[in-house]
Amino acid sequence: MVVVMVVIGVIWWRLPIGTQKACAFSSEIVEKAHDIPLYCIDERKLPSGIVSHTASAHFGSGAVIYNVVDGNETLSVSLQKKPDEKQLANFVPNIIPLHFQVDTPIGKASIGVHEKQTIVSLPTTSSTWIIITGPASYDPDKMTRLLALFTLH
Repeated sequence: MVVVMVVIGVIWWRLPIGTQKACAFSSEIVEKAHDIPLYCIDERKLPSGIVSHTASAHFGSGAVIYNVVDGNETLSVSLQKKPDEKQLANFVPNIIPLHFQVDTPIGKASIGVHEKQTIVSLPTTSSTWIIITGPASYDPDKMTRLLALFTLH
């Protein structure tokens, strides 16, 4: 039995990176959030020291939430349905009036700080709105690089 487990482990470890998924949302999350296209930071491309916890994501109040840990800093990622255009248009000027924008492969992100938190608003090209929160001290250049790694699950 132990030999079989070792052989399976070696085979799994040797799989080419192209056969691994970009992220590890559980089938339960995929089922519960069936009407929300799920996005994640491609875990195969994360810089050393950054861990995305999509496998432990949870669903509640119409959103999928998971954490990304970068050393001793934690970012919270929320995936939810986009609100109507008016609500979406009012979010950035009302919540993060001092912000900068970044083009990503999945939409235009607005990054700013509000009440001692970094906040990212990323309405995707699909029907998902990604909101990321983290410490105000989180490096904006790092955030920009992470946003470039987002992909559809």
